[in-house]
Amino acid sequence: MKEHMSTEARIFARQLAREVRRRERIGAGMLWPGAADWNQATSCLLKDFFKRGSPIKRIEMLKRANDRVESVADADVSFMTMGSFANRRRGRFGIMTLLEGDHPLIDAGAERGFIVTWHAYEVTRPGDGGITALPFAYASAHALGRFFDRAHRHPDIDEGIAFLKLCGAVGWEVGHRKELWKSGITVPLGPGDWDLYAVGSARPVTRKTKLKGKITTPMFDCRTVLERQMLSAEEQCQAAALGDAWTNDHDLTKVARIEPRFDFVAQMIAEAGERRMAS
Repeated sequence: MKEHMSTEARIFARQLAREVRRRERIGAGMLWPGAADWNQATSCLLKDFFKRGSPIKRIEMLKRANDRVESVADADVSFMTMGSFANRRRGRFGIMTLLEGDHPLIDAGAERGFIVTWHAYEVTRPGDGGITALPFAYASAHALGRFFDRAHRHPDIDEGIAFLKLCGAVGWEVGHRKELWKSGITVPLGPGDWDLYAVGSARPVTRKTKLKGKITTPMFDCRTVLERQMLSAEEQCQAAALGDAWTNDHDLTKVARIEPRFDFVAQMIAEAGERRMAS
């Protein structure tokens, strides 16, 4: 019999969405003063970037933006800074941002969830540059609801934010091992209260960028959260290997590719492909 999600779990997912939107307004406003969301902040920053012809001025602009986002209080953070570098004519800083929105790979409005996007702001020789933005992870509202219902104790909002950041980190790590692209992905959430597993797949995403042309990267698409006894033998083995890599050297070479579960998104992508073939 199908297990229904509790009302409390649905409320948790909605509360988390509101909190992510609140934090997005704060973080985006620090990246670009007055911006209401990450898209607006990035767009304004890019326009200002190209107005500044000098690479030195562009570097200074990126430094100021980096300093502003680094000053956001911990309780308001909806991003992960991924390091920065600058000299007189070259520089970059990167952040992974959290936002609530439509699934990046299917029709708008078909499903809402949480997206982790990698932004690289860069000045290259001879002073050119731009912004690269790629989705590295997506977690469905359903997955957050299952996380709430199946944990030994109910997670709070900060732990929901931590769950989303973990999904982003998984997307980042999987991106460095091409053998896992299109694989099913089973991520252990840890022992104790989180003796659970985030389950989804690494779906390739292609985007056009100014700096590097077309880029294809995997996006960890987290579809649900399961208890151990709900996993297949292959998923259990992969989760153990991922957990070992995560706690040691982050070497994913021992993590095996497994067949992903067929899900709602896979079905919609397949149907879209069939429509393109028929047209």
